[in-house]
Amino acid sequence: MNNSYICAMKKLVLFFFLISFTVFAQSKKGFCRPEKVSPDATAQSKVTIKFLGPNGKPVLTRVSFKMNDSLVDPRIDKTGTYTMIVKPGEYSFSFYVRFWYTVNSKPIFLKSKTNTFLQVKFEPEDLSSGKK
Repeated sequence: MNNSYICAMKKLVLFFFLISFTVFAQSKKGFCRPEKVSPDATAQSKVTIKFLGPNGKPVLTRVSFKMNDSLVDPRIDKTGTYTMIVKPGEYSFSFYVRFWYTVNSKPIFLKSKTNTFLQVKFEPEDLSSGKK
């Protein structure tokens, strides 16, 4: 192999490394995902949300969220779980804890007579970037 080929390959590897680093550095932290849906005796829709911190342990305080632009201050139990009853329909959630990344959900359709279990995991925010 000649030196120009090796040099070109090194540049290509470096290029892919820098691109992947940039993509991962700008990705949002944390997630909100539906875990399961089960039948429930409630005539409306029940939503059970489990809040987890970066270490996988339950988050018990300082969580707030918007549900279709309505602010909710949940009363979370000692397992990091909050349950509420809402009208059936499509909802978008935006969960936040100060100094942690905000976690947004995709629209979730809640059916009547079901309990939808959501898991929300937060990650700490990088404060060195100057973002507050």
